[in-house]
Parts: sequence; structure tokens; C-alpha cells
Amino acid sequence: ISTRFGQAAQIHRVTQPGGARTELTFYADRVQGLRYRPDGNSFLFSKDIGGGEWYQIYDYDTRTGHAALLTDGKSRNVGALWSRDGAHFAYASTRRNGRDTDIYIGVPEHPEEARRVVEADSGGWEPEDFSPDGKALVVVRGTSAYEAALFLVDTASDQRTPLSPQQTGVSYRHARFTPDGKSVYLITNQDSDFEQLASLDLATHRVTILRPGLKWDVTTFDLSHDGRRLAYIVNENGSD
Repeated sequence: ISTRFGQAAQIHRVTQPGGARTELTFYADRVQGLRYRPDGNSFLFSKDIGGGEWYQIYDYDTRTGHAALLTDGKSRNVGALWSRDGAHFAYASTRRNGRDTDIYIGVPEHPEEARRVVEADSGGWEPEDFSPDGKALVVVRGTSAYEAALFLVDTASDQRTPLSPQQTGVSYRHARFTPDGKSVYLITNQDSDFEQLASLDLATHRVTILRPGLKWDVTTFDLSHDGRRLAYIVNENGSD
């Protein structure tokens, strides 16, 4: 969990409901973006220095308490996430030209060998999720708060294909693969004044709204590991 005792939020571990919090990071700056490796032996997090927003990504070893820097220490790096088997991690970085957020895939044991799989044309690109078999990565290109498109990247060939319908003023984001890898869950404002919970079939690209009668924005969601349950947050009249 993330909580703040001092001036900046840090990462704490809680082992049971109502249990004590054990602080794991001790930095002057806020720590964010916690992503556990599937085996639980480490987690990714990011932080900047002095609020400069030049975020760096670290891998924290839960057995030793050591945090290893995975990025170059100079560029802006965001959106770190693990593949399902924990062998690879993906992130977006401005390290090529200091402006565009290209997407890289690497292994934490040799972060200097991270490979660029998307050469971006703007700062709005981020990885969203690895497919269950690790052969594909869904990424988002955001152009505004109300417009974003999803793409599917082949992790072997780096081939990029559009996944969501290409519509001006429509947002498709927060994509998460189903366990069978045939669809993704997402949030979209397609044909609506609200951000809706939906699924997208990878073969047909058909978008299905899962709660069509909901008249509030869905702000985020998470999927259980087995894919049987989906938890989501709705902003009802200004309250989440």
C-alpha cells in the first residue's frame, strides 16, 4: 500500500487485514506505481527527485530490501508493468529524444538491454498490459483527456496494429487482457457522455458495453488473476 507518515507517500507492506504496516521505502520524494512481480520476490516502483517529474523506475527486492535502478537516471519513465510470467517488464521512456514516450521491453536482470518496441510520435504513449502468453502488448496513445486509442504490439516482430476503433474525440484506455487472450476489458466513452466499462474482441474489434444502464463514470477497474471477477470504481455524483 501507499501511505504517508511524513511529507511524502511511501510503500508499506500489510500482511493481513487489520495488520500492522511495515514501511519499505524511505525517500524524501513520493514513491508510486507499485507493481509486484508475479512471484512476489520484487516489485517495481517509480519516483522522481524534487518534484521534477523525471521519473525513474526501480526494482525492489523484497528479500533483501535493495532497490535497483532500472532506467537511465535522466529521462522520464512511466507505466512500468510486468508480463504474466514475470520474465519481462514494459515501460514508456523519453530517453531517445527527451520528448516522445517510446515503449520498451526489458528484463530486470539486464535493464540496459531493454528493447524499443514502439517508436512514438508524441508524449502520450504507455503500455497497458501483456497478453497471457507474453506474445503481445496492448498500448495506448492518448492525445487528450477525452481521446485515446489502443494498439496491439507483437513482442517478437514489433509490428503494431490498431485495436480500438479510430474515432476522433473517443477514448479507449485502461485495457486488460482476459485470461484466454481473446479480448480485453477497457474503459471508453464510445457513444456516451460517460466513461463506460466495456470489452473488446480482438478478432472482430467489436466493443461491448458491460453496464449499459450505468449513468456515472467508471474511473478504474481491476481483474482477478483467474479472470472470473472484475472490480470497478464508479464516480457517483462526485464520490468514488
